[in-house]
Amino acid sequence: MDKEKKIPSLSIEELAKSQILNSEYEIFKNLEQKMKILERKINDLTSNQLRIENRLNQFDEKTKNLENQLIKFNNLTNETKDNSDIENEQQFEPEFRKASDLIQINNNNNPEESIIQTKINLCNQLLNYLEKQLESKNITEKEYEVNRHKIKLKIGQLKKKINKTND
Repeated sequence: MDKEKKIPSLSIEELAKSQILNSEYEIFKNLEQKMKILERKINDLTSNQLRIENRLNQFDEKTKNLENQLIKFNNLTNETKDNSDIENEQQFEPEFRKASDLIQINNNNNPEESIIQTKINLCNQLLNYLEKQLESKNITEKEYEVNRHKIKLKIGQLKKKINKTND
């Protein structure tokens, strides 16, 4: 009976070290989880940014398409004025009717200014669309502000171009 099994006893110092290690391990695990959450949020923000850049690229493509249509339209109107060929004008009218609210043909027949004004109108429509997306909570306030800022910068650049063409 003298051979009782001795349970190894920990000193108070060792016990304290063990408790500290356990709490540090818990803190480390919590930080690790928070880092994973932050990484996911960063990935989400990156994908949102890429999606927005993709939309802006699509917007630029559509703008270029509208520019080309406007040039065709201007060429067509110049030809019909010269040739009095009203049938040709009517033939192409439906193609441009869709964009008629976006395209403003200046009285001074400056196609470059008309194209820039068309881009400004498209930017304003994009701002309205962004506002509706925010109201319907399809985008966050932060996404709205970032995109709104980018579009406002683009409008500012376009207005500077108009001022340069007028000078």
